[in-house]
Amino acid sequence: MPSHKSFMIKKKLAKKMRQNRPIPHWIRLRTDNTIRYTVHCQAQALAQNQARILSESSRLFVFRSI
Repeated sequence: MPSHKSFMIKKKLAKKMRQNRPIPHWIRLRTDNTIRYTVHCQAQALAQNQARILSESSRLFVFRSI
């Protein structure tokens, strides 16, 4: 990470720092310690990542076969 960062990069890093914190204790009490994460978003990201890996590997196979 360069020492001179643009303002947009600083804003993005600041947001990620705010998001990266423990869940408040009162939320655990309110929800009876049942905290769910969005599995749909994780599954969609995983599918996109697998599609990207497959497309890259198919491109490598075409170049090697020539």
